Amino acid sequence: MLLKQNLRSMKKNKYYDDGHTIYNMDVDGLPKREKKVRISIDKEERKVIMRAGLKTYLPLMIIMVICFCITFLLVYLWLG
Repeated sequence: MLLKQNLRSMKKNKYYDDGHTIYNMDVDGLPKREKKVRISIDKEERKVIMRAGLKTYLPLMIIMVICFCITFLLVYLWLG
């Protein structure tokens, strides 16, 4: 009987979410929840941007492919 009375007195209050934030749970690197600004570019600007990106990243990609081939060749000669 005493146990039932204790359980009745320990009723949980309903939680009401009022929308305030105690701590920002956003993680660095994840997209923000802000509205994104759209930039309009035409075909010529897009071509220039693509060329600049290729000029920047193509040498790095070629170096990585050459390193992979050298590593594969060394492992093939070592194990073969």
